[in-house]
Amino acid sequence: MAAILGSEIEKRSDKTLHFLCSPCKRKEINKEADKYCADCHDYYCSDCLNVHDEFPALSGHKILDKGQVKDEKSGTLPVTPTQRCERHGFKPVDMYCQSHDNVGCATCMAVDH
Repeated sequence: MAAILGSEIEKRSDKTLHFLCSPCKRKEINKEADKYCADCHDYYCSDCLNVHDEFPALSGHKILDKGQVKDEKSGTLPVTPTQRCERHGFKPVDMYCQSHDNVGCATCMAVDH
């Protein structure tokens, strides 16, 4: 029987994860996040956080434990958009049009919708 690589196991895992690592999720890998970057608006596992920390431009970012991420008004965990726009890859899909049941980034909604 062939051995299955760790990443293949993570892709197929049925384990319930509360906070998915955003970069891993984009690679279709289900891995629990350990931290949250308030500047990138992304969750990170320890491996991806190490890569994040290697870039000098990202060194000033505010890194929080995933349990520290709270909405200041309600005191609850926010729903943070982690899906990126197909046209504007750096922007999160964070807008919803209820009339047309359509989602997109702020730029797409302002220009195309």
